[in-house]
Amino acid sequence: MELFVRKFRGECNSEELGRWFAERSHRLWLECDVSHLHGYFASEIAQALPDAKFILTLRDPYSWLDSAFNQTLGRPLNTPWTNIRRQIFGPLPDTYPEQEMVLRQRGMYPISDHLNRWADRIEQVTQSIPPERLLIIKTSELKINAARIAEFCEIEPRLLSAERAHQFPAARKAGLLDSIDREYVNALIEQRCGKILGQYFSV
Repeated sequence: MELFVRKFRGECNSEELGRWFAERSHRLWLECDVSHLHGYFASEIAQALPDAKFILTLRDPYSWLDSAFNQTLGRPLNTPWTNIRRQIFGPLPDTYPEQEMVLRQRGMYPISDHLNRWADRIEQVTQSIPPERLLIIKTSELKINAARIAEFCEIEPRLLSAERAHQFPAARKAGLLDSIDREYVNALIEQRCGKILGQYFSV
């Protein structure tokens, strides 16, 4: 998390970041390394670890928004994750769309900011990782793609547990997104995420 904050502050360059990930991988003998934060370092990791393969999981924007709100509201305010959110989004805006006043009341960032984050991460990863080193899977299809994942990673299928595909759900469902007009949210999703949805979610 400290490295993430330093990157956003411009306190380290790509070469330094690459060395950090390479040293960490070798020191810990990592066979698998999972974090949504890695998407922000996709280019540096790909260059530092030329033999590494990457799996990008995609969740549809609406359910991802719902989960993001639930996770944010379920965490204590003064945590490292709060600092990371500030680095990603900046200060809370002074004005909100009328349909999103509930977000302002709860100290949440506007929907458009979250959707930009959803799309930016996908675009950053797909533009940084060579296609032959990248497997893209919808989160809803992780279980049925266990064999495909094993083949891509060149491991025995028995080493993967499809039943453990979703181990960290939010502690509670806040229902915040349910209080915002669905058609309004869908229009925002189409505006920012429509191209990606057409590419990866059309089938």
